[in-house]
Amino acid sequence: MVIGYLLGNIRIGFLPTRFTQKGESRSTDTGNTGIPNAVATRGWKFGLVTFFIDALKATSAVYISNLLYPDETVLAFLSGTAAVLGDIFPFVMKFKGGKGIAPLLGMLLIFDIRIALLMVIIGCLGVIISNYIMLGSLIIVILLPIFLFYYGYSTPIILMSMSISILAIWKHRINFQRLVNGEEKTFRSIFKKQNKG
Repeated sequence: MVIGYLLGNIRIGFLPTRFTQKGESRSTDTGNTGIPNAVATRGWKFGLVTFFIDALKATSAVYISNLLYPDETVLAFLSGTAAVLGDIFPFVMKFKGGKGIAPLLGMLLIFDIRIALLMVIIGCLGVIISNYIMLGSLIIVILLPIFLFYYGYSTPIILMSMSISILAIWKHRINFQRLVNGEEKTFRSIFKKQNKG
């Protein structure tokens, strides 16, 4: 769990300006270092790199847990959850991080690839249909405990997944407010902006 949390603290989205030439990705109005902000401030290539590394943090945490304690499913999920929490509340950034979606998917990729692929597909469809990245993310976290229950995972794992879901929904509260006010950036608007850039 400690290793997982420390891995979650790795913040590629907060690299110094001298390395990226475009400032750090927390400079947007949402104030965090998540994937959408990385895309909005530095482009799609950097956004994809950020997503890959954020996902890899939790994947590594689960892998290390499986390596040290084989067949301990609850511990593996707990280690991945710790990496997600490290991404959301990194002590290296005064506990102000991202929303944990990428590391969550990275954790599931090694924990149960069936659920990971289902969530990616459904989440992407949600983004395409709604035109909002936040709605795709919310669909993913809402479906998480449902899928885990369907595939027969234990109660502790389902309860942990519900906690992650509630936390992720809470982290999107600013996006909710911006959506109500008509200020939330759409997926297509960010894409067009980066193409023009």
